Amino acid sequence: MNNKFSLKSAITVALSAICAIITFVGSFAIGLILKDKLAENVGFIGFLVTFLLLVVILILNIVLKHRLVKNLNQLKVRDANELMLKKKSDIKAHFDEATKHLHRTSLLCKLYTAFLVILIHLAGFFFGASANGFSIALMIYMCFAVLGIYLHISGAILTKPKLEINEYLSREEFPLLYSIADKAMNDVGIKGKVYICTDRSFDGCIGKFGNSYLINLGSSLVNCFSRDELYNVLLHEFAHVSENYTPKSTHGFFHRFMEYSGENLFCYISDLFLAYPTVKYGEEYVFYTFLASEFIEAMADKVVIEKGNPKVFASALAKCNLHTSYERISFLYNTRPVFEAEAPDNNLATEYLENFHIALSENMEKWLDSYEREIQPRNASHPIYRLRREAVGVRANDVVISFENNDKEYVAEAERLLDFTNKMLVKNLTPHYEQSRKTYYSEPLSVVEAWEKDKDSYTSAELSPVIDALAALNRHREAEALCDRIIETEENIYATAYARFFKGFMLLNYDDASGIDMLYQVIELNSNYLDGCLEYIGMFACRCGMQRELDEYREKAIKLTQKNIDEDEKANTLSHKDNIVNDTIDKDTLNKHIEFILSTSDKIKSIYLVRKIISDTFYSRVFIIEFEKCVDFKAIQESMDKIFRYLDSLDNEQYSLFMLNDYYKSIVKRVDGSKIYAK
Repeated sequence: MNNKFSLKSAITVALSAICAIITFVGSFAIGLILKDKLAENVGFIGFLVTFLLLVVILILNIVLKHRLVKNLNQLKVRDANELMLKKKSDIKAHFDEATKHLHRTSLLCKLYTAFLVILIHLAGFFFGASANGFSIALMIYMCFAVLGIYLHISGAILTKPKLEINEYLSREEFPLLYSIADKAMNDVGIKGKVYICTDRSFDGCIGKFGNSYLINLGSSLVNCFSRDELYNVLLHEFAHVSENYTPKSTHGFFHRFMEYSGENLFCYISDLFLAYPTVKYGEEYVFYTFLASEFIEAMADKVVIEKGNPKVFASALAKCNLHTSYERISFLYNTRPVFEAEAPDNNLATEYLENFHIALSENMEKWLDSYEREIQPRNASHPIYRLRREAVGVRANDVVISFENNDKEYVAEAERLLDFTNKMLVKNLTPHYEQSRKTYYSEPLSVVEAWEKDKDSYTSAELSPVIDALAALNRHREAEALCDRIIETEENIYATAYARFFKGFMLLNYDDASGIDMLYQVIELNSNYLDGCLEYIGMFACRCGMQRELDEYREKAIKLTQKNIDEDEKANTLSHKDNIVNDTIDKDTLNKHIEFILSTSDKIKSIYLVRKIISDTFYSRVFIIEFEKCVDFKAIQESMDKIFRYLDSLDNEQYSLFMLNDYYKSIVKRVDGSKIYAK
């Protein structure tokens, strides 16, 4: 893959350079040839006007981009939230106009780029027609600018999505799956060639690549669906790639053009001229795709009413939701780590499906009942199951969910797919299995075994990796028990933040509302867990239909996030603009900190400590660590991680941690006595 990318980049640069040199030098040469035929000073005046216009465009791009980014960054959380809700409401009310507006923005950006290329070529022409004395450097710079724009354009063309399939199902071996897919595609009204690939998941999605369509059908999904359910879901998925049912894709040429920004030196030059349109279009694109996706899903569902069977589609959606619910507690059933065995297991897909069915036998009724209480999240990309079911005109009592299947032809092919997936997983895992086993099994196991040999010597701060390791080994109940022990026995409540975070998260996975209060307490103890806690609380309140708790969460989320932006996030940066002073800390505490930091590595050369004043009531103690030269990067990471966990568990004060570089060194050296340790 890297070789392909390098070759593609080399071709891009070469073709763009040839085009830029031919066209720009050509325009310069034409000006030079026609110089004597033009009126006096035309070349000089023309070049002066075009050059000044380019300078003005450059300045405007920089200024307008800066203002746009500044305005977005300065939005208060509440204002940003209200802006998103307003834009979502506007898109819902005027969806077609919002889609057209995005396409118009993309078209204007393309036209501006074309105008810019023409203007630079005009400058080259007038430069050639002007009198002697102009610096050749100007021509070289503008040639580079043209080259950069060409690189953008050719990069956007070359990065157009292409179908690259390593392994897909053959039509001869899976004729029924292909016939179902072909029928769904034809019924939606599109033509093309279909390819199907698989994994062990419950996924069913389609990607369009020119006139080809790649469908991923998880073996679990195929084995849980009936023939009709699969057909109706594929109807919906094909509607996404058909302009008959959903808007024309906005992920087009200009979006790829943006993605190619900054690929090389020449692109940085043209990026200056394209700074504002790329950021402006990026803003419009992000807003549209984030806010409109829910409505696009609803539009794709309409094909089921016209061409399919809404009741069958609703049962398929319910099964997808059941699998989503299962994923939250799958660790209770998939207790054996994937990489426990010394060689890849031959039955991974089958075992995954069997565990799903066991979970269904114990939880299905409870999960189905919860879907009727669920509240639509504001940031959801899809309407929730209940709204989708109602939108296609199906009542809850009319949905028949059955995992029994008497369609022998379909069942036989689904079982062949499961067998194919088992073998494919072994084949795909084998080349890197040894390294994967080391990362995901052996290393976590060594962490747990080291702890089990000497449990009493571990501090609460040092137990966080043990909790993670137990979870990585699917020993979640043991991880929870360890969290309970930390919470009950640790006198320093700030050292219990991670244990409470893990425990609160697990409680919400079990649909236990007591996890909400625990996660709110975590936020009070340590703002580093803010985003994770808020995300879990919000998802849980929506999932369980807890409107009062959801309203409380939304208000708290705004206030807590704003506080985090105003204070806590500023502790994560260090610059010359900051108010940095000497930190006043008692000697015993300081020595304790130094002793721990040095215990993490014998390659620490020096330690600095300063205080960063963030506001009248908030500051951060900043530790900067300098390592000896030529130290292994992994060893540095391990040391810094241990120091971070230690500082993170100390008390209710804010701490920051950085690794020394020349820039940070120039900052801390302004403060007398900032170096608290030197080797």
